[in-house]
Amino acid sequence: MIIGSSDARYFDDYVAAWALLYRGLNCKDIDIEAMQQVLDEICAVVHGNFRYLGWDEERERYLLYPRR
Repeated sequence: MIIGSSDARYFDDYVAAWALLYRGLNCKDIDIEAMQQVLDEICAVVHGNFRYLGWDEERERYLLYPRR
């Protein structure tokens, strides 16, 4: 999975996003549902432009979440 912002963000935004990501995934198995839940929190608290790309084996391509 690739996680980042779709635009330039301030350093503080990345720090907050990383803290939420680490806290949200620290005690969970890292799967698509867990990543979506954490990313929803990041978008609600920090900024809505954070996304992740996750590889889909069946489609053999990256899927974007959340969609634009």
